[in-house]
Amino acid sequence: MNEEIAGCFANRIEVRFRQGRYDWLHMRLRARGPHVRSGLSCRIWSGCGPFRDLIAWLEALAAGVRCCSFEWDGEGNHWTLGWRCDALYVARTFDDPSVALDVRASRTQVVNVFYTAFRRFVESASYDPIRYERVRLGEWYAREHGRGRTEEELRGYLLPMSAAQAEAALQAIRVDEKPYIDRRWDRWNTLRRREHLDLFFAILGQGGWGAPLRTLRSPRLEAGLLLAGAGQEAP
Repeated sequence: MNEEIAGCFANRIEVRFRQGRYDWLHMRLRARGPHVRSGLSCRIWSGCGPFRDLIAWLEALAAGVRCCSFEWDGEGNHWTLGWRCDALYVARTFDDPSVALDVRASRTQVVNVFYTAFRRFVESASYDPIRYERVRLGEWYAREHGRGRTEEELRGYLLPMSAAQAEAALQAIRVDEKPYIDRRWDRWNTLRRREHLDLFFAILGQGGWGAPLRTLRSPRLEAGLLLAGAGQEAP
């Protein structure tokens, strides 16, 4: 990093998440100000995803903690994202030479920008959860092989079938040596069949290795964002 911009004030912090190849995500961070124009991109692998730590870090910032940071392994690069003495910093070590972003910034802006960028990304069509999260079999079947059906529509498609038909339909999606459908299926009523499918679809069996990002939220941070949006001072 250029030492001339270290400690300068950045009046604009930009954060953007995007999906890379396989189960990788990328976080792009930029700092802008009268004497600051710097940025970097961090790789995030689903097996070492730092997003729970990111939320905890943002909550600590919102609570007024003066110095706090967290780390993650990007496979080849070890990243640190932190806050100290009213400055935002990012460091990268290990295989590559150390690279750092170190700028003074608004605590409130940092919290709002990081959290908003994260939530917008995981709620957008740009985020494919199957490439990052460990998802339920039901969701995986519907998204990857449901032929446009939702998970509930896939259940409805299977429920009236005989055991042989339902087994063939699931084996056509993914071949498995073990049977998908219980041999008692033909004797069950619709409610019992649905219970069987619900248990089977609930198994976490496909996708990446990351945390379930779509449900990873912070009510505390969101309450602060609502207050800020209403023109009040966030706690």
